[in-house]
Amino acid sequence: MNLSNKAMEMAKDAVSKASDAKDKASGMMPKDGNKFSGTYVIKNVNSLALDVKDASRVDGAPVITWGAGSGDNQKFTIECLPDSTYKITAVHSGMVLTVVNGDKVVQSTWADTGNQKWNIVVTSSNIVKFISKQNGKALDIPGNSSKQGAEVWVYADNGTAAQQFRLA
Repeated sequence: MNLSNKAMEMAKDAVSKASDAKDKASGMMPKDGNKFSGTYVIKNVNSLALDVKDASRVDGAPVITWGAGSGDNQKFTIECLPDSTYKITAVHSGMVLTVVNGDKVVQSTWADTGNQKWNIVVTSSNIVKFISKQNGKALDIPGNSSKQGAEVWVYADNGTAAQQFRLA
């Protein structure tokens, strides 16, 4: 490697580190540098939070969107699993986000199955999408609804705002 190539590599590394530091300071990047871990309110780009309907503690309760509040039914613990997928657990119930009937998202008791595991993809600064391990579909707000009470589902990954979320 000649001197100019070495300088170029050092410059790229410095820019990358500065970008990573900015993202970490914003709270968006995974807390350990490469894995998400912690408790978050998950908001869509319309600023509505994922919410377990009526703070239910029942298996099969739907996940909806609602105005962000302080209830534990809007807080989710994200945990990286050994296979590098994620388990997303509702704080109030201890149940996990689960895909049922092909596309509906509900909370249910942890069974360590593909329909309860998620990949998290950082799409841009402060924006992530959640991809179901089971079917490769993205967590989605139908029609990118800004209406409270919209039931959350998974839908073909299409990069639209309906599939963009922030972790707060």
